[in-house]
Amino acid sequence: MTFESLHDRDELEAFFTRDPVLHLYSLGDLDPAFWPYTSWYGVREGGALQEVVLLYLGLALPTVQAFASGDPARAAALLVELLPALPARFHAHLGPPELEHTVREHRAFSPYGLSLRMCLADPAGLHIPDPDGLVVLGGADEPAIRALLASAYPGNFFEPRMLSSGLYLGVRRGGELAAMAGLHVRSERYHAAALGNVATQPRFRGQGLGRAVTAALCRRLRARGIHHIGLNVREANSAGRALYEGLGFETRLRYQEGIVSIAP
Repeated sequence: MTFESLHDRDELEAFFTRDPVLHLYSLGDLDPAFWPYTSWYGVREGGALQEVVLLYLGLALPTVQAFASGDPARAAALLVELLPALPARFHAHLGPPELEHTVREHRAFSPYGLSLRMCLADPAGLHIPDPDGLVVLGGADEPAIRALLASAYPGNFFEPRMLSSGLYLGVRRGGELAAMAGLHVRSERYHAAALGNVATQPRFRGQGLGRAVTAALCRRLRARGIHHIGLNVREANSAGRALYEGLGFETRLRYQEGIVSIAP
């Protein structure tokens, strides 16, 4: 096996499209808007790429995506090779369990809990009317977005530049941002998008606003030719899972999420 830094976007695309749901975020990060924040590492056998790990530096806390495409032992060996070169502290998505166990052998790991990767499998669930007060959110809405996320979704991953896509949608009630749905990554070139920061103010819950704004966002993505649409949700978040299942999403992957750091 040989380990190396990867720079060929076409090769990475070919690798990720073998399983676009597993590698949804990585596909989106191939887009020119995200590519400058990425570092890619892989392992080969017989010249063929077998496993890839992504280090993403576009958020306040670096993020590592490590999902075994084939042999978990091979993916774990790649992680062991990389750990000395990775940041002292980073957010990690790790699957299957062998990768979490490998990380724990070398660094401190603080898990958030198990998460699910869900993908849109049946778009029939999206055919609900746009909610009254639906708006496209932009830079001027950042204070309202942060207030909503602080109230409804602490521990979120939001950066203002995410709003440049024109695909952050909100619902206003009485001038207040009551619900929203946005994207973590998206690429029209690679037909992939990962939803993120879907949230409803607690006092507006139970009115179907989260479901309606998420459906509206998915319809806009599909109209742009994006047919790999997915998201991550905590396994313990039964309300969120029910919302997405009602829209036609299904679970495709179970993995561990948490913070990796050098033990003091």
